[in-house]
Amino acid sequence: MKQAVKNVDTYKHFLGLALALVTLLVILSTNLFLQHVESDTQEKLNSAFKVKSAISSLLSSIQDAETGQRGFLLTGKDKYLEPYQQAIITIDDYLSVLAEETQGNPIQQADISNLRLLTNQKLAELKETITLYNQGQQQEAYALVQSDQGKIFMEGIRKITSDMKTLEDDSLIESQRKLNEVLRFSYFSDFTTIIIFFILLYFSNASYRRTRDIKNNEIQLANLLEATTNYQTSTTLAARIASL
Repeated sequence: MKQAVKNVDTYKHFLGLALALVTLLVILSTNLFLQHVESDTQEKLNSAFKVKSAISSLLSSIQDAETGQRGFLLTGKDKYLEPYQQAIITIDDYLSVLAEETQGNPIQQADISNLRLLTNQKLAELKETITLYNQGQQQEAYALVQSDQGKIFMEGIRKITSDMKTLEDDSLIESQRKLNEVLRFSYFSDFTTIIIFFILLYFSNASYRRTRDIKNNEIQLANLLEATTNYQTSTTLAARIASL
């Protein structure tokens, strides 16, 4: 009976250790998965921030180019073209950032294609007025400005960038919500699995201690029986010797 109990307790001990090990592996696997999801979500958040920043910088550069053009047309001084010249260099960089950060989003990619087209048309309009002015055709340059052609291009640019910002805002909200859910689940998962791990470890150790106690009791009982037998043998032998 005791042997059977001892075997059962030994089985429970090793089963508890095995379950505790499995729990640790589950914790590790879950954490690795959650880290991947968290990293992916964080990348989306960073990308959305980059897109919004690039849009703002793009609009600012176009406005700088327009400001430089207007200043030159009013004064005829080349120093007013510096904002224009700097802007036409940075504008293409911002468009490239937008194209790179929105890969895999067909809606945004279509918007960027249209945005690039309108931006090029706007820059071409600015360049044409400057060229006309430098060629001595000031009235033609002023007439082109007053035709509102550039204004139409700018309104189209603002409309597209506004739509892109709205999409990125929605993406930010969704990514932040997903990140918060992942973090909450991660905390809950870690707490739950750690509790389960220690419970399994406790019962495993309890089984081990019970098995150890049974074994110690058996050893003590065997020693007691041996001592009793030796005592009885010694007593019997002493009695026989006394009777001789």
